[in-house]
Amino acid sequence: MNLAGIAFKLLSVTFFSLMMVGIKLASGTVPTGQIVFSRSLFGFVPLFAMLAVQGQMVPALKTSKPLGHVWRGFVGGIAMAGSFLSLHYLALHDAVAISYAAPLLAVLLAPFLLNERVGKVRISAVVIGLGGVLLIVSPHLGESLEMSAPIVGAFFALIAALAAAFAMIQVRHLTQSETNASIIFYFSLVTTVGSLFTLPLGWVVPDLREGLLLVGLGLAGGLGQICLTQSYRLAPVSVVAPFDYTSMIFAVAFGVLLFDEVPGPVVLTGAAIVIGAGIFVILRERWLGIQRPRTPGVRSTQI
Repeated sequence: MNLAGIAFKLLSVTFFSLMMVGIKLASGTVPTGQIVFSRSLFGFVPLFAMLAVQGQMVPALKTSKPLGHVWRGFVGGIAMAGSFLSLHYLALHDAVAISYAAPLLAVLLAPFLLNERVGKVRISAVVIGLGGVLLIVSPHLGESLEMSAPIVGAFFALIAALAAAFAMIQVRHLTQSETNASIIFYFSLVTTVGSLFTLPLGWVVPDLREGLLLVGLGLAGGLGQICLTQSYRLAPVSVVAPFDYTSMIFAVAFGVLLFDEVPGPVVLTGAAIVIGAGIFVILRERWLGIQRPRTPGVRSTQI
């Protein structure tokens, strides 16, 4: 069962990586709000298929915490928008590496929002991991804000990571009474409806290329979410979660092949530090017996 869970996790990483490529390709001409809408709307297609096959369509609509879902959708939507904006300004590998800060930030929020005790060991790992994020951004810190798109991109990526951390905490709350199906369904619903408020900011009528990208990234995101959910059905979180970091392999490969983005040694070192800290936190939580939500909400965000 663990091997099947790992296989679905790797499939989810593949689909989410393809989604990010589609977002980066579309972001030059399509507004971010419209991309968020497309990701959420077309992601419903595989989601509805999964719910129908599993007979979960009706349970997905049942909820005792509607406002909890709205809050989770709000912070998840911010994470999604920030992540998508970062892909426009940053190299693919930079955006992905900074996104790994989300679970580390969730550890820092846990004592305040979950009354969870976080010891010195995990705090130290988080600080080291965030130091890795700073290292990733450091090549651009000497540049002026007006001249440095990477600084703007890093800002959006960090906002996305913080929002994703809040979303992870909220998912932890929701899993106490809500089903996985309802959490996924209402997140997609809230982000679809919420993104419509950006319509007055100037959406575009997509041409054939843009239309295919928007549909494709939405389907890829939805398929990634299904595979992610299935992976946590088949294997413990501590087994499959570390494989989320294989997305860096895809980010580097797609960046080199499609965008001529070659990561330097500083970025790779920073990414290695963040990944190492993240894996340590996962293994530490397993050792301490801390339960994580079985339905990660934002991409991990993977939004």
